[in-house]
Amino acid sequence: MADKKTQIKEFEEIKKELKNYVRTKRFFTIFKGDEKFSCHFESTSDSDFTVKMSTLLAKKAFDENASYKFTGGKNGIFVSFQAKCLEVGPYAFRFQNPREIEVVQKRMHPRIHTLDMLYPFVVVDIDGEHYTFKMFDLSQGGLAFLVPKEIKGLFMEGQHLFFKKIGRQDFNPHLEAKITHISEYPFEGKAFYKLGVQFIRVPDQISVKI
Repeated sequence: MADKKTQIKEFEEIKKELKNYVRTKRFFTIFKGDEKFSCHFESTSDSDFTVKMSTLLAKKAFDENASYKFTGGKNGIFVSFQAKCLEVGPYAFRFQNPREIEVVQKRMHPRIHTLDMLYPFVVVDIDGEHYTFKMFDLSQGGLAFLVPKEIKGLFMEGQHLFFKKIGRQDFNPHLEAKITHISEYPFEGKAFYKLGVQFIRVPDQISVKI
């Protein structure tokens, strides 16, 4: 199934979409050249929105009246748009509402929620070491799992991972997958990162009861 791409251009629809980002505290990545900064939505109005940056370093990197690209992914749906910076915070930054929002749906298979699983964990082989992580969600095309902030440095977008185990299901040879997105995700009061991966070779079947 090919990616489904749509553009949101209507004024009211854009406002509705931005309000949803605020309601869900949606995390986005903002690009400035080769630099990337993580933020989440704090508030929105008819003309602008405010995000909270994850680092004070952003204050020196951003310029008022300059345009920046936002990208964010969740459950296989990726969003991107351009927005002009109106006010630079220490942490809170205000941007003009975008003229359009592009939405790309990459999910190719139905999602299996972790609540349906008996053992919602994955075991990943990294340079011969085995790491166990809590699964976030799963489909036949890929999955997402949570990584503690302290070891986030082991991973980067585009990296190939090898899964030794998904739930109770073992894979021999290991199941190869590619990291498609990384985003901050607070969980049970602690700092985590959510990693989304796409399987290189789609497995024949992954049982719900895993």
